[in-house]
Amino acid sequence: MMSLSDIDLPNLVKAVSAWTGMKSASHPIRDDRAILNSRVIKYPIETLKIVKYMYDKFYTSTAWQTAKNLAEMHSLAIADFMKFYPEVPKEIAEAFAWCYTFDWR
Repeated sequence: MMSLSDIDLPNLVKAVSAWTGMKSASHPIRDDRAILNSRVIKYPIETLKIVKYMYDKFYTSTAWQTAKNLAEMHSLAIADFMKFYPEVPKEIAEAFAWCYTFDWR
């Protein structure tokens, strides 16, 4: 499991938000260029690797198989992810859950 002790979490929140399109797009975009071309995200190449690693970890959730509806799927997937990364800001889990529930709707 990846340790987050040396990661700039506010920077990671910005990166995840940009990469997913959360709050700026009508659907998830998952655009590497949103991080790589950003002027506000520090260490874009390294940050992108972390974002993709965490995104892949989020998608190990099986909430799509057990949830009764999208709201429950959203909550269960976040809970699964937070078991791996309890210290991650909620904004990151919310952005990944937005993608997840969009894909499994």
